[in-house]
Parts: sequence; C-alpha cells; structure tokens
Amino acid sequence: MAKYKVRVGSKEYSVEVEERGGGTFIVNVEGKVLEVKVVGTEEVSVTEVKEVKPKAVSVEGKVVTAPTPGKVVELRVKPGDAVKENDVVAVLESMKMNIEIYAGYNGKVKEVLVKPGDFVDLGQPIIVIE
Repeated sequence: MAKYKVRVGSKEYSVEVEERGGGTFIVNVEGKVLEVKVVGTEEVSVTEVKEVKPKAVSVEGKVVTAPTPGKVVELRVKPGDAVKENDVVAVLESMKMNIEIYAGYNGKVKEVLVKPGDFVDLGQPIIVIE
C-alpha cells in the first residue's frame, strides 16, 4: 500500500492507496476507507466512489482476526473442523504478499465469518473457534 500526505487547502491528510486491478483502488483517508473505480487514459476520471464499511460482527468464543488489511484468498477450514493453535486457517493477500493466518487456539471451528474474495480490515474477526 502506497502512503501519501495530501494537502487540500490548509489541511493535510494521510492517505494510503492500494491498487486492486481493473482500475479499482482502495483508498484509506485517515481511517475512512473508500473503493474508487477509475477509467480513462490521458485524463483520469473517477466513475464511482463508495465507502467500504467493515462488517459489524458480534461473536462469542475465541476469535481469529485479520493481522492486516487485505483480501481473503483462501480458507483452509470450515465449521466443525478441529484446529490446533499452529494450524493455518486462512490466507490473506496484502501488498502483493500472501500472509498465512494461524488459528492461535486449539478447538473446533464454530463459524467462518468471511469468504474468499472478501476484503478485511485490520483486526476484523474472520473465524470463531470454540
């Protein structure tokens, strides 16, 4: 993710931009996350901007959370699977790198809160273990 300081008038903003491909970018402006679609060749024109809101989740149990913002590329468990704390339960893609996520707990998978292709935020719950 590229990081920038952007000045608009007299105010300066911290901005992070991650390219998703196909003219789509995830733009984080001081905690407000936007998905921006861009078209055009010589002059850039924005066609769509929408806010990306984290999913509100209320969970009970031991929660495995995303260690970084990214895209879920693989889930290696499903509800009912037994896991040990060092088992890889999911893989995220972040900044063009694959990051393995470990269960962190011994137990049984109670619930999987994401699916491949979902974008997750730092600390977002992704799997519940009982």
